[in-house]
Amino acid sequence: MISVISVKLRKAKSVLSAINSVTRFSGSCKSSRNLFSELSLLESFKNDIPALVKKLEKLQNDLFYENKIVLHITSSKKIFEDHFGDRELTSLKDLYNLSKANIPSRLPSSFKRKNFSPEQLLKVVSTDESSYLVLTHSIDVTYNHPDYVSVALFAEYVGQLEGPLWKQIRGQGFAYSYDLYNGPATGCLVFYLGRATNVSKGYLAAKETIDNIVRENELEETQIETAKGALACGIIQKYETPSGSAITNVINIHRDLPLKHDTDVLAKIVETGEAELLKACKKYFQPIFGGNANLVVCCPTNKKEEIVGDLAGLGLKVKIIDDVEKYFQFLNLNSENGSEME
Repeated sequence: MISVISVKLRKAKSVLSAINSVTRFSGSCKSSRNLFSELSLLESFKNDIPALVKKLEKLQNDLFYENKIVLHITSSKKIFEDHFGDRELTSLKDLYNLSKANIPSRLPSSFKRKNFSPEQLLKVVSTDESSYLVLTHSIDVTYNHPDYVSVALFAEYVGQLEGPLWKQIRGQGFAYSYDLYNGPATGCLVFYLGRATNVSKGYLAAKETIDNIVRENELEETQIETAKGALACGIIQKYETPSGSAITNVINIHRDLPLKHDTDVLAKIVETGEAELLKACKKYFQPIFGGNANLVVCCPTNKKEEIVGDLAGLGLKVKIIDDVEKYFQFLNLNSENGSEME
């Protein structure tokens, strides 16, 4: 496993994900787990086998102790009655009474880093020829937030095939892949560029795309309808099979969402129009490119100076990370002490 992780850490995308995760969340949050922390943990076990055995025993207990198991059965009412007799569940609502487990619709604030201030970071990964960028900005749009649908729908609109971002980023050859989405569970709006030939110009193209939409205050109606169809299909597909339906319902139940949550979302997709999307764009999407978001770039050596210079021209002061492990140690020490990072 150590050798496998070491290979992955020679890939820019893996390093990018690890740095972004550790800068956003504290070590007590599962979202902060990354290849670097996993490698460190495995290394520590090499000389302490008893500690490893103890952790495995705890894991076994957590997985198989009966009070921690949640059972969800999807079947017709008749089949269920035939097999379970008087233990009939008349509806999925009864599952609320079978489990006390809960998956929060958003990570608790205690998981966020203390005194977090956004940074612009760059790490050279000489073993990878492509550049990668991830931009994260805190927003308070959970699954049951009034703006949840308008944010998700605008992200679908602006990022769809042959849509605004596709034309400006993929169309001009700045990056092979891109994404812009809301993460309700982490409280983050995320912009991503992958396998980029010119990551700074891709960032600028995305910024200009959002700024132009706000300035022109107009969207293309046909692309709005296409985005609605794509977003709705993504929800419907989760219920295409009995297993998919079961998993989706269990997740919604433990997020403390109504059983008809996805039905309500589908109805709201139909009702949402241009005005709501433009409002979401200005309120949530434009600020992500305003210089107050967390930015991480991983690139090959020959792209470093160009990227730093281009981003400096946009008012972004990029900090170079020479040693990732030392940076993580520094970050964790400051987080534990509750002090600001310089």
